[in-house]
Amino acid sequence: MSRKNNRKIGYSNINIAATIACFAVIIIIVLTLVLGSGNRSGDESSVELSSDVSSFSDVSETSAETSSEESEISEPDILFTTISVDTDSFRHGDLIVASPAHKMPNEPAEEIIPIWESKTSNYKLSDLSVKFAKRLIPKLNDMFDALYANVSSNALTVASGYRTAVEQQKLHDSSRNTNGREPEGGCSDLNTGLSINAWVYPSTEGKINEGKFAWLSENCHKFGFILRYPTGKSSLTGIDASNDYYITYRYVGAPHSYLIYFNDYCLEEYVEFIMRFDVSNRYAFSRDGEAYEIYYVKASEGEKTEIPVPAEYEYSISGDNIGGFIVTISK
Repeated sequence: MSRKNNRKIGYSNINIAATIACFAVIIIIVLTLVLGSGNRSGDESSVELSSDVSSFSDVSETSAETSSEESEISEPDILFTTISVDTDSFRHGDLIVASPAHKMPNEPAEEIIPIWESKTSNYKLSDLSVKFAKRLIPKLNDMFDALYANVSSNALTVASGYRTAVEQQKLHDSSRNTNGREPEGGCSDLNTGLSINAWVYPSTEGKINEGKFAWLSENCHKFGFILRYPTGKSSLTGIDASNDYYITYRYVGAPHSYLIYFNDYCLEEYVEFIMRFDVSNRYAFSRDGEAYEIYYVKASEGEKTEIPVPAEYEYSISGDNIGGFIVTISK
């Protein structure tokens, strides 16, 4: 074969290779564009999902002993209906505030009985006249039974419980009220029927806020109770309990007791915090597999107040004795 023919065949081979290479480049470019578009779509989906992640509130806390989450984002898919309640009922409920700034105009609506009628043997009463809300005595028993199991002593003594406004006024007017510790009738938390004062007797067993008995203040939230007058909160509660030899424990119920405890709130602070949330922007809280959503409804100026409530979930409503209602959804 001549050198000329060999040169033609070589050029032909080169042209074929170049053509194949061009096709390969085109295929690679097309695949790159297709795959790149798919990746961008995936990225956009990720951004959209991440924007739905609940943001934690500025008071969120996590205890080393417990698993809990707080969020200002609530589920949007709850169906609501509306109920009508007496506006004056905002004066009643487990979350009412009774203080020098927020006087109770009436006595509690629920049944109040002597504690001795239903108490266990694991704690004491200063006398048989000490009273508490009947429905809550089992919860009081549970808390004091747990204390006994931890300290092996029944020296915990309930010194006082429910007082009528008249009884409270007498203490306020008494010559023994030299430091102003006893507010006017209707302004003491004991007027709610939801509080007790407790100390340790005999004193040789210890003090209520020290040593082994400090367990009670550190764990009362697990039973729905809080410290009504925590240290450093007198400007908010209106009561300076720093010199008390007893502690006032107040029932508010779960999940509120946990939120108050975790965030070092007094009751006044907590209610003010919940006022930030309404039915369209509910406060979400979960603990040990149980979820809650909480929101506030302002009382109307008329005789009735319309309150939005979930159609398919359990809920509770409590007045605050300030000007509205706190709705708690249990999910």
